[in-house]
Amino acid sequence: MENVWVRWKKFDDQNIWKLSVSGHQIVGLNGDMGLLRMHWASRKHYQDTITAMMSAPGLPPSLTAPIEIVVCRAYKGRPMDEDNLAASAKPVLDALKKLRVIPDDNPNVIKFSATQRKRKELGCDWEVVVAKA
Repeated sequence: MENVWVRWKKFDDQNIWKLSVSGHQIVGLNGDMGLLRMHWASRKHYQDTITAMMSAPGLPPSLTAPIEIVVCRAYKGRPMDEDNLAASAKPVLDALKKLRVIPDDNPNVIKFSATQRKRKELGCDWEVVVAKA
């Protein structure tokens, strides 16, 4: 994880936190390094890496339902198709659950969406916005 920049930011007087990550891209389902083809040990290492990055200073406190979560992934060439984009956010949601920011990742607790923008527009490789609704 060389040259990785991670930062949580809380928006003043609001229950909104944003994590920005540069230097590490979240992977999709497809491709040689995709989640579908990844060996279980590699997938666990990848999940542990995501969790470690998300445990950066400024981590939100434990929140209760309802919680809104938006994961935004940057792309350089072509954007991912929608099903691949949503699946690429699974390690992020699992990390939020493991870090006890969210009690569960089921639809009764969170409202989840995944988006993507060009890298130049986003300014980082991926970001997560967590808000107490």
